[in-house]
Amino acid sequence: MDKRLALADQFLADAQDLLERGRLRSALSRAYYAVYHLCVLLFEKHELKPQNFKSASGRPAAIWEHFIITRQFIHQFVVKRKLFAWQRGHYIRAMFNDRISADYHPDIVFTTEYTQQAIQTGREFFLELRKEVTAK
Repeated sequence: MDKRLALADQFLADAQDLLERGRLRSALSRAYYAVYHLCVLLFEKHELKPQNFKSASGRPAAIWEHFIITRQFIHQFVVKRKLFAWQRGHYIRAMFNDRISADYHPDIVFTTEYTQQAIQTGREFFLELRKEVTAK
């Protein structure tokens, strides 16, 4: 199994465990990273590399930046290849925004209900991504 795929699976399990323990911020962060790693695999499956895109600084990218994944997912996999519904395309951005808020903004309060819904939607997206990534 690909190491990145195993890491994505681990992060999704961690998100669920953290949610059950009431660690809402960490749960949101791990859920985002589970999906992020599957998105990277999806880009690579379609023979896309970071160098195919500009980084947040406007220069050719050298690594898979969050900026690339969150901005290019819709174009590459919703519009161009029609692999996912529009809602899923926007969800990677929502997950990223939740992760940033959870990790860097202590004044933002996440409720259990909000976090449970976000993790559930993230899990659904994760399963769709995983299916696409592992399809022959």
